[in-house]
This record gives sequence, C-alpha cells and structure tokens, in this order.
Amino acid sequence: MARIAIADGRLPINVEGLDKLLALKSRLDIPREHVTGVAHGSVQASCRPRGLRLPGSFISGAITAASSWKPGHGETDGWSFWDVHNPEQAIVITTGHEHDRQIVMGVDEPAATVRAIECALAARPSESQPDRGG
Repeated sequence: MARIAIADGRLPINVEGLDKLLALKSRLDIPREHVTGVAHGSVQASCRPRGLRLPGSFISGAITAASSWKPGHGETDGWSFWDVHNPEQAIVITTGHEHDRQIVMGVDEPAATVRAIECALAARPSESQPDRGG
C-alpha cells in the first residue's frame, strides 16, 4: 500500500510497510505538472506487469511490488512502478518527464484518491494562459 499526498505543487508517494523492502523503493516525489492522468486501475492492476521486472517482487495472487521495464515507444512502454496487493484498490498515475511513465499503486480509498489528484490537476495553472503577474 501507499500513502499519497498533494502538497506544494508535488505528489509525494510513500510506499509503506514491508512493501518498501519488496519493491526496493520507499518514496516517489512527482511534480504536479508532470502528472498527465490518473484513473482507478483495477483492470490493469489485475494483470502482472509486462516486460522485465527490476528490481522488486512478484508473488502471484499476493503482491506486485516492482519496477518494470517494457521496451518500445507506445503509451504503456518504458519504466513503470507497481505496488499492488489488491487490484480493486489500485490507481494508475501516468506521467510525462519522469523515470516511471506509469505508477500503479494500491491505496486505501482509490475513488477518493483519484478525485483528490484530479482536483489538484485541475487547479494547476494552464500552460496556455499567459502570466499576468504584476
């Protein structure tokens, strides 16, 4: 499981418990402007990551806690980070300009977490609006 917060224009993700050891990662910290999308990911999380899993753990039916690399140039290719016990509690965060193009994480309240991240994304300044600072 992970604890996700939204603070100061960033999305810090803290991997909790034994998952830190299994995934060999304890924290990700993503600038809000690098987050390109978020969704409830139960369907994607029910499948194991494709490609090479380095480093991390995969115990079928119990946990996927790993970094995964899938070669290619498609939307789901490249590095991804997984920390999922129960696919029904998983969310998928997509990023641009980050090492991990996708982050598939189990959270306590997936619907509420997705809404909170979507609200934070909607609140960020639009790139198309000129700065009217004084």
